[in-house]
Amino acid sequence: MTKICEIQKVLWAGQCGGAVMNVLVDGEVYRAVSRASVLPRMPVPGECWQFSGVVQNHPKYGRQVQVQHAVLSKPAGRMVLSFLEGPNCPGIGRAKAKALWANLGEEIYTALNDPSDPQIGALIGEDLARTARDAWKTLETEIAAWRWCDALGLPASLSSRLSAIYGNELSERMQENPYRILAFTSWKTAERLARAIQIPPHDERRLVGAVEAVIFGQLDRGHTAIERGDLLKRLSKLLECNSALAEKAVAAAEVNGAIVTVNNLIAGVGTSVMEQFILNDLAHRFLTCSSQPDFLSGADQRKLGSILCEFEAEYQLNLNVEQRNAVIMAAQEPVSIMTGSAGTGKTTALKAIHALAEAFGVPVLQAALAGRAARRMTEATGKPAQTIVSMETALKGGLQAGGSLFLVDESSMLDLATMYRLLRLLPETTRILFVGDPGQLPPIGFGLILHALNDISGIPKTHLDQVHRQAASTGIPAASRAIRNGQLPEFQEFHREGSGVHFVPCPLNEMTDKLLNLQREMPSAQIISAVRDGPCGVNIINAIFHADRTQGMPERFGFCPGEPVIWTVNDYSLDLMNGTLGTVLTLAENRLLIDFEGEEKWIEQADTNALDLAYAITVHKAQGSQFSKVIFPHTRSRISSKQLIYTAITRATSKVVVLGELSQLRASLTHSFDASRRTTLITDLARTQFGHHANNPTRSASPIT
Repeated sequence: MTKICEIQKVLWAGQCGGAVMNVLVDGEVYRAVSRASVLPRMPVPGECWQFSGVVQNHPKYGRQVQVQHAVLSKPAGRMVLSFLEGPNCPGIGRAKAKALWANLGEEIYTALNDPSDPQIGALIGEDLARTARDAWKTLETEIAAWRWCDALGLPASLSSRLSAIYGNELSERMQENPYRILAFTSWKTAERLARAIQIPPHDERRLVGAVEAVIFGQLDRGHTAIERGDLLKRLSKLLECNSALAEKAVAAAEVNGAIVTVNNLIAGVGTSVMEQFILNDLAHRFLTCSSQPDFLSGADQRKLGSILCEFEAEYQLNLNVEQRNAVIMAAQEPVSIMTGSAGTGKTTALKAIHALAEAFGVPVLQAALAGRAARRMTEATGKPAQTIVSMETALKGGLQAGGSLFLVDESSMLDLATMYRLLRLLPETTRILFVGDPGQLPPIGFGLILHALNDISGIPKTHLDQVHRQAASTGIPAASRAIRNGQLPEFQEFHREGSGVHFVPCPLNEMTDKLLNLQREMPSAQIISAVRDGPCGVNIINAIFHADRTQGMPERFGFCPGEPVIWTVNDYSLDLMNGTLGTVLTLAENRLLIDFEGEEKWIEQADTNALDLAYAITVHKAQGSQFSKVIFPHTRSRISSKQLIYTAITRATSKVVVLGELSQLRASLTHSFDASRRTTLITDLARTQFGHHANNPTRSASPIT
């Protein structure tokens, strides 16, 4: 069937764009089901769509349309009533919509298209008339964008984004330069569009577009810049041209302001602006705060020593020299960095910083990128911590951060865009301490922050390397240090009790069986895998564990009572962050009751697509979290590196079991993921910004005794 359908209600909206809807077709209600790839965007009640598909009889839901093609359409006849009273026209409602139709009938379409027509305003007021016309114009623009995309065979999902940016000028702007579409889609798609309007191979628009395509490709790999020689090589391959034309493309991109060159590195304008802003901001903080006394100013050595001694007595511990240096550095410096691997006492130093700041009446804010990391920060320091996104929201909402000390934990996870947004919100009088471990994986998003800032000598830093006795007894700090240096650690013979670092030989074809057995012996252990797909990826492991552990159990939406789950998006309405772990408690008809780390929440059916099983989670999802025991199935892969293995085993506080083949583990330890993400502008720009060269020795605060 191919029919104009009026959207009555969206019953389920997938995170990726799929939907289940009640639609009105020729006066009858149908249930329509659509995949994400079919819909340009999520339909809104009151809209009209032309759906093409197959009508089926579902045993539970009756007549159901499997939508195969969807086109946003203008309403016709009385269908305009649903549009006017729907969410696209807030404030009009059913009564006013009916009054408009009763008085204007089909003439309402002419009135909506003519801003000078007084009839709508006379009936419902000028403000609501403007609302209706704006919604109508937006609808027309979006429909035109979709038809443009559809005619060229472009993905339906592009139309909403393109119409939002280019409006009714979309076709004209793409005719001017079809390579503008590279910000949204692939080089292959842009080339197809360019051929359709007969752009010549050596056209400057094509050459500049090719440079931008390479830059975008590098961003997808985490780079914010590329060496000039590498860029030329990639351009020659992309354009299938000689080096002279590749050089011409780079020159054209420079003239057109599409790229920025710093020494031998080339970057896109957007990321270079962000990196330059970050360095400008940090440098300005040193100038601003240097003209003001730090909160230790005037305090004599005896008073400082007394405060720290009281802290040591309260917690029955002794701060080492490095920890004391870090505490004083955080109080004195506008921007500083504290690094250290597992078990070196970063958390203890943070608690001491809180004690010192409290003694001097200085407010402390603290945050981490991941929800679990923020919760762990709260538990470890006894002070509230937020996610970075929550902190951004609070700052936008008026949180006063001037004159405070801001602690950012797990800073190795910060990407360029997050850092840029955060610094734009923090007052210049806020002191910042970045805390993290550069030995861990770089961030998922593009750019490097902690890793790059740690190489700038103009930023004070303290590195903690003294392993605490309690942590050392587990063997994890020694093993992590060996792995960080690319060496095999000294593994202990496996035993299920106690702590330790163990290796269990296991060929790939026996991996899942071994995991099932190990997890039975250590039911509290968290399985952490390097990859999502593949024979020992989290998808396969979770599917096998689900089948093994839930035979004969009731199930809803793919989950059974008692199963571990992970929330995979940031949802502020539910107060759930990406990476939050939970356990299914109760199944109901259309929802699940889940215990998320001590807090019970009902999750509606429409939201369950943000849930995954969590018998196994990826290393990236685990980053920022800690577990008593970790099982790490290792296999050689493209992304396997010493940083990934280091990050995996340092998630454990007591016991680690590595599965796999020793030769493959040894080979992975020779690969460094950092080397493949070498290119950002931050270090090169910092030479000018801070007046220092990178890689000079670390600067530390003076010890307080």
